[in-house]
Amino acid sequence: MLGDSKVHAIVPTHDLATARRFYEDKLGAKVAQEMRDGGGLVLACGEGSEFLLYQTQVKIPAEHTTMFFRVANVDDAVADLESRGVTFEVYDLESMGFEGMGSGKIIRTDEIATAFFKDPEGNIISVTEMLS
Repeated sequence: MLGDSKVHAIVPTHDLATARRFYEDKLGAKVAQEMRDGGGLVLACGEGSEFLLYQTQVKIPAEHTTMFFRVANVDDAVADLESRGVTFEVYDLESMGFEGMGSGKIIRTDEIATAFFKDPEGNIISVTEMLS
């Protein structure tokens, strides 16, 4: 049933205006819909994908990756985002229990190359290239 449905991420923020500027200006997402009463924004990305950015008072951020952008070339994506002012995290995933994942700004395995950054709320996002 749900295997044929699109899935969309939901990203919380305490400051909708700041988050909107980050996602539009730094990441290039486009507002597809504004929810009534300032409840949130649906932002459109490539290939018909979307995510909901909504204002909340709950604890933020999550301590895990909230979403990833699938890219054709992670090195190009990192360079482009850095030119827009995005700062990438350096993680030692091996020490976090992810065997064989290594450490660095761009983590490479036989299957993926991925790099992590945070939005203004500290939500963890990645750009990921599927290698196999």
